[in-house]
Amino acid sequence: IDSKVSLTAYMRYLSADVDEGGRALALRDHLQSVRKHVDELSRKKYEEHVSGAANFVMLFIPNEPAYSLALSHEPNLWEEAYAKNVVLINGTNLIAALRMAQDMWQRERQERNIRLILEKATGLYDQFALFTKTFVKVGERLQAAKEDFDKAQGQLSEGRGNLVRRVEQLKELGVKTNKTISAKLLSEEDILPQELPEA
Repeated sequence: IDSKVSLTAYMRYLSADVDEGGRALALRDHLQSVRKHVDELSRKKYEEHVSGAANFVMLFIPNEPAYSLALSHEPNLWEEAYAKNVVLINGTNLIAALRMAQDMWQRERQERNIRLILEKATGLYDQFALFTKTFVKVGERLQAAKEDFDKAQGQLSEGRGNLVRRVEQLKELGVKTNKTISAKLLSEEDILPQELPEA
């Protein structure tokens, strides 16, 4: 928002000492002053220097009659300024324009947040999909490992010719050892009866 438009020519236009010719000259100078300020603001291109700025500048004319005088004698002045990315604003529509700009920025922030949420949601979904594949593979490997474990346990300690039974038979035949096989792997028939003490 810029409010440095000169009102010197307008004040001259209002002066009681000015005749009709002087008044017409003051009006022309007033219009020239507004146009000059529009051109100056347009050349500054604030939007290129301020991150996130709107692509237009509001030229605030604080004196309502000065604003009305300019537009009543040059009806195309507003459109001319707008074509140069300058919006002519008076006291009546300043607050409405500011609220509109605030609403635009809020919408832009919301849209940016929605885009970020969508990006994060997409990344999260992709990461979760990868995790589920890994999780299923781990489950399959655990299941295969359990099946192999059960098979190995069967070979080790189940059935008539299991390894534990065959090794225990060596002990029955008189092999001397200081170690014993874990009772969890022995069946009842593999457990040797304790020798009773002699009377």
